[in-house]
Amino acid sequence: MEVTVSNPKMEDVLVTFRKNSESFFEDEPGNYKMFRRKYNLKDLEPGQYQVELVSGDKYYTHSFDIE
Repeated sequence: MEVTVSNPKMEDVLVTFRKNSESFFEDEPGNYKMFRRKYNLKDLEPGQYQVELVSGDKYYTHSFDIE
């Protein structure tokens, strides 16, 4: 999975992966104008997951299934 965000104010970015509302991985890449990173999900067990991205006062979430 690739996570990309435009961050013109260069605010800190936090990416969190969750399964069943429990966090199992966090990444704090810092404050870049443009953030893009690929995350390897091939070893995750089947189920429903969420990825959350927080940048300053902005919050994004995306749910996805692994079968």
